[in-house]
Amino acid sequence: MRHPLRTVIFLCLTIFVFSSCSNVPEHARYIPNDAIAVVGINAKALGKKVAWNAITGSKLFKQWMHDLHEKSSGELEFGKLGIDGLNTFYLYAKTDKRYKDGNRVTALVPLSSAKDWEAYIRKQIPNLVITQHENRQEALLSAGMYAGWNNKLLIVINMLPDTNEMMGMNADSNAKPAMDDASLSAGMDDAFGVLKENSLIGNKRFEALQKEDHDVLFWMNYDLLMGHVMSEGLADKMQGVSLSNTLWKDAAFAGGIDFEKGKIRGAVKYYTSEAMKESSKELGSTNVDKDMISRLPMQNLDILMAFHLSPKGLKAMLEKAGLLGFANIALAPQNLNADYIFDAFTGDMTLAVNDFALKTETVTDTSFGENMSSTSMKPSMSALYAIKINKKGNFDKLLKMVAENGLIPMGNNMYAMPISETDSVYIVSNGEYALASNKKANVDAYLQGTNKNQKVPADANAVYGHPFSMYLDVQQIGKTIDPGLSHSRHDSAIIVEGKKLLDNLVISGGDYIDNAFLYHIDINFMNKDENSLLEIMDFGMKEIGRHTSELQSLVVI
Repeated sequence: MRHPLRTVIFLCLTIFVFSSCSNVPEHARYIPNDAIAVVGINAKALGKKVAWNAITGSKLFKQWMHDLHEKSSGELEFGKLGIDGLNTFYLYAKTDKRYKDGNRVTALVPLSSAKDWEAYIRKQIPNLVITQHENRQEALLSAGMYAGWNNKLLIVINMLPDTNEMMGMNADSNAKPAMDDASLSAGMDDAFGVLKENSLIGNKRFEALQKEDHDVLFWMNYDLLMGHVMSEGLADKMQGVSLSNTLWKDAAFAGGIDFEKGKIRGAVKYYTSEAMKESSKELGSTNVDKDMISRLPMQNLDILMAFHLSPKGLKAMLEKAGLLGFANIALAPQNLNADYIFDAFTGDMTLAVNDFALKTETVTDTSFGENMSSTSMKPSMSALYAIKINKKGNFDKLLKMVAENGLIPMGNNMYAMPISETDSVYIVSNGEYALASNKKANVDAYLQGTNKNQKVPADANAVYGHPFSMYLDVQQIGKTIDPGLSHSRHDSAIIVEGKKLLDNLVISGGDYIDNAFLYHIDINFMNKDENSLLEIMDFGMKEIGRHTSELQSLVVI
């Protein structure tokens, strides 16, 4: 019995190992490890979600099928492309001086039938010249788009010859390319010739991202990006200040987006360099003071932000960057130093924006001897910013210095800073908090704690318990925007449909876990019963319909 049991265990482990690796498509190996940015679209995962909604009787899907049946003038040809629609498509960018602006943008498209693909492009582009290069075919699809393919993979290189040129299958295939034939083939050789040891799939962070199986993934090599930016002359513009690449060595962004029922959910990780590990732990280990958030006004809430910026972590970061000495030199004439300023605050900050509205305002111009009137949109809102004080003596000295530069004393450690003939910002400190608001009543309510029992919008509760968070209420902001304010019928229609689409946006995170800052993003939709991908597609189809109607109206006119 022992041998059969051992065999069963071995088979189970084998199945587990292979299933755990199945999320990394074979053609991902063609992504080079020196790619600056990568986007992946998991068509299989997206297709399942659309199909599932169709099976369960999606109203939107049924409406589309009706519209397509009524409006379609020809056969849909997507199935004849020869493209594997149940796979992951990749788009990456890498530095390559042979290309315009020093970048090569490359698409990796898995094929189900190279024969069908070739037949399709021959039909779309008459007189297309296809050449044989070793085990692949190549063709210039347009002046800015060069393609190469074998039996399993299509690679398209976008050469970016002109930002004003429209690129696509219907472009002129006989147009002059941005590069000669030899350079085009050399670029395609590079794209098909990525060795395993030079592939991004060998990167453990990218491999982990792939296995998360997001609908859409994105990757950015921050180390390479900063190296490219610095080499392009940014260092020369920093007036002698030198930044060490140890600040971003091996740093990277990795994230994914998933389309769920009633929301789009995103997750982002920023992997820090080893040199920034300790300061990052400080920055991502403390949550925002809960009491500070509870004191904010919640009625007619438009935007709520809260973040903890650790003074100790910030100081360590400046020190690693070699900027702490410059900061102290700059502060010396004021008899200050960086430590004095960092000691003034705990690092906790909050912001609330309420009662946002757009109002029309009529302006009369008499400069030419006649009354010329014009209307414009003017925003109005109530805003309150709060910061928690650590050492009162330090902060009072800083506030006094600021007050001497134009603030109007109002007593009880309160100052006013006029911003227009009718509006002012009020600044006050009580030793525990420092506040700034355009409404004096908000300052008083915050200090007295009268807002603590106000009801918080359900989704806004996500702002608690993280070093950083933000809540934006699209509905609250949108209801104060009158579609009639726009002089464009099309823009007015977008405002109306936009109000029906989105509910709110929530970003929370900043926690430092496994050498990375982690953030979560939720875009919540009004319709909680449909998949968000379908809702976006429906919104887009309505936009196309409106554009079509407007074009038809112009033709009739």
